Amino acid sequence: MSRKNVFVYRFYIPFVDTDAAGVVHFTNYLRYVERAEEEMFRSEDLSYKDVNTKGIWLPRVEAFIRFLRPLRHTDLAEINLWVSDYGEKHVKYCFEIKNLTTNELAAKGHLTIVCAEIGGRATKCPEIMIKKILKYYSEETCE
Repeated sequence: MSRKNVFVYRFYIPFVDTDAAGVVHFTNYLRYVERAEEEMFRSEDLSYKDVNTKGIWLPRVEAFIRFLRPLRHTDLAEINLWVSDYGEKHVKYCFEIKNLTTNELAAKGHLTIVCAEIGGRATKCPEIMIKKILKYYSEETCE
């Protein structure tokens, strides 16, 4: 899919992420999306640490994944990540995980984070964070 405002993260599937059946264990997909988010931040000269030093954490409050095709050891995977919704205290990411080795869509879904004080209360997201990640905003939904 050729979206204009998407962050692209590519990586090879390591053996350690596979299960006895030789496919990526389902729990690793969220780790991959979180890695893509972290790389997106890094590409914008931002980090979780930058946000944390302001006394703000980014807990995940909702995650959804639809698994379509398996990923296997040595497959080249690509995550397309974009911001589909945001507000004063939250950001919703949509993502697609592609298997570039087989040219198939492996999974898709969404992840919602809130900005929260260390004590857990929702708070306003740092302006610099929102400003930088809105480079990847698209009105395209996750469905």
